[in-house]
Amino acid sequence: MKYYEKGERNRALYRIIEKNTRISDKVLGDLESQVAATALGERELVKLIKKYGGWDVVRPYVGELLDYSERLTRAAIQQMPDGEYDFEDRMDDDGFTSNPVILQVKIKVSRDTLVFDFTGSSPTVRGSINLPFSSTVAIVNSALRYFLDPSIPPNSGVIRPVTVLAPYDTVVNAGFPAGVAGRGATLGRLWDVIIGAMAKVLPDKCPACWTHVDFGICMGGANRDGTLFVYTDFLPGSWPGRPSIDGIDGHTPPWLNYSNVPCEVIEREYPISIMQYSFLPDTGGIGKYRGGVSIVKDYLIESTESVDVQWRQDRSVFPAWGLNGGGSGGRAKGFHITPDGNMRALKKETFHANPGDLLRAVVPGAGGWGNPRERDPEKVLKDVKNDLVSVESARKDYGVAADKEP
Repeated sequence: MKYYEKGERNRALYRIIEKNTRISDKVLGDLESQVAATALGERELVKLIKKYGGWDVVRPYVGELLDYSERLTRAAIQQMPDGEYDFEDRMDDDGFTSNPVILQVKIKVSRDTLVFDFTGSSPTVRGSINLPFSSTVAIVNSALRYFLDPSIPPNSGVIRPVTVLAPYDTVVNAGFPAGVAGRGATLGRLWDVIIGAMAKVLPDKCPACWTHVDFGICMGGANRDGTLFVYTDFLPGSWPGRPSIDGIDGHTPPWLNYSNVPCEVIEREYPISIMQYSFLPDTGGIGKYRGGVSIVKDYLIESTESVDVQWRQDRSVFPAWGLNGGGSGGRAKGFHITPDGNMRALKKETFHANPGDLLRAVVPGAGGWGNPRERDPEKVLKDVKNDLVSVESARKDYGVAADKEP
C-alpha cells in the first residue's frame, strides 16, 4: 500500500495512521517531512540530469562512477595482508534473560576481496535487538569505509568486492518473527567486532573500542496539561583513543546520524527536568591516547501521573576494550532513584516511574590506545584541570604528579 501515488496522498492510509497512533501529530509530522525531503531530492536530481544533457547522457557516467569506486576499493584491499582474522565480543543480555549475546566475525582477506563471516554469533534472541540481514550488510559497509580513502565515492561499488555471510535465524540475520526495533544497540556492537578483527589486519590504523551501545531511553505518559507525550533520547557516547589522537568526549560514532537535544528543548516540550548532564572523570580508557569519558544524565520526572519507561543500556558487563596496551572504558550504569532515596540499578527493561522520581543514565566510556605511561604529561595535566582525569589516576595510571589547583 502506497502512502503517496502519482503525487497524491492516500487519504485512507493517512487516516488509519492518524487514528492508530497515540501521538499522531508527531508520527505524521515525521512521515510528511520524509515525503517533502524525498520530493525535493527528486526535483533537484532531475534538474541536475537535465543540466548535463538528460538521462541518456548521464547514465553511462553513473555506471563508470560505480566501477571507479570498486577499482579503488579493490586496490585498497590489495594493500591488506592475506589471511583470516577473527574477533568476538558480547552484549550483556537481550533484556529477557541474563545470557550474553555473542557477536563473532571472521574476516578473510584474499587478494582484492573481503569476506565477513558472522558464523558463531548467537541465535535469534527474544529481545528486540536482532538485526535484519540488510542491517548487517550496512554496518559492514560503514565499518569498511572507516579504513578507506575518504575520497572514494561512497556508492554501491565499494561493497562489490565484499561478501557478507550471516547464518539465517541468528542475531545478525533475524528469522521471522524476531523483534528488530532495538537493532541500533546491536549495530554499534557489531561495528566494534568488525573493528576488533580489523585491528589484526591493520594494527597501525585501528582505533580502540567505541562506546557504541546506542543508549536509548523512551518515556510515555501525560504532560503537565494532561495531553499525551512520548519522549525518546539516545545518548551519544564517546570515541576511543586512536593511533595518533585522543578519543572525542561526548560525540556520536561514525555510523549514526542523530545529534544532541538541548536540555532547554527537552524541558520546554516534556514534563522532564534535566538535573545533570556532565562528563564522569576516570571513565575514559587509559592510554597514550585516552578514550572518551562517560556521560551522566539525570532526568527528573515532573508529570502529573506515572510514566512508562523503556530503558536500553549495554556494556555494563563487557566494557569497551582498549588496544595496544590501552585500558577499557568505564562501564554503563542506570539507576531509578525515588524521592525517599531508594536507588535501584537498571538494565534493559521496561518499568513505571512516578512524579518526583529521578532516572540516572551513565553511558560507558570508550577504550584507550597505547601504553598510558607514554602519554604526554601536558595532556594528562590538561585532563586533570578539565575534570576528565583525577589527580589519583594521573599519578597511578600515567605516572604524572598532578595538582588540580590552578
